[in-house]
Amino acid sequence: MLSLRKIPIENIKAHPVRTVIVLLLALAQAACVFGGVMAARGIQRNMELAEARLGADLVVYPKAIAVSSKINMKRMLMQGTPVKVYKSRSLLSKLEDCGDIEAASRQIYISDTLPDGKDIWIVGIEPEKDFVIRPWLEAVDFAFPVGTVAVGSKVETTAADGEKVTLFQRDWAVGARLKETGSELDYAVFTGMDTLSDVIAASKAASMAAVRYICKTDAGLVLKEGE
Repeated sequence: MLSLRKIPIENIKAHPVRTVIVLLLALAQAACVFGGVMAARGIQRNMELAEARLGADLVVYPKAIAVSSKINMKRMLMQGTPVKVYKSRSLLSKLEDCGDIEAASRQIYISDTLPDGKDIWIVGIEPEKDFVIRPWLEAVDFAFPVGTVAVGSKVETTAADGEKVTLFQRDWAVGARLKETGSELDYAVFTGMDTLSDVIAASKAASMAAVRYICKTDAGLVLKEGE
């Protein structure tokens, strides 16, 4: 006597070819659904990453004619225009208190002159608050430990004894690299604020070491590098 449990089993036994075809079609349909879901999630992640890489909606500069004259307005929105000016940190707290601003992060720029005469920007960021630089990192979870920096995709580094970059006559360990941005960020070095303090100290030491003394002798003027 057949029961409700035995009927499907007997049906499968009676039509094995049909059963195999049905199973294959079911597996193919499941694979299509799974593949579609994974593709949709991949597209969503790429869209979120692309949106994150757009960076800030607002860039705040000090209000001064001397500053405005240094800003290339045609390039500012996509590439940014670093300028050598000072603004009190109190402005950041005012921005953070504005209800319409979701997040605010500061960046501090200093520069060094490379042996080939080109300037390189060193950008200090707040890793825990930054939303402009971090989306471009190849390793987005890079924590910017003290003494370690991240570099743009076009920055030349040394590979001996670990990847390093030389700033102000001192080597700094490279812990991460940015993907190519197509902007000046490709040629910049990025640090946490603690490391930036060390970089600034190194810049002061390098400036002192680079002092030249002019000595007058019977043979004429002699330039002497400072110790």
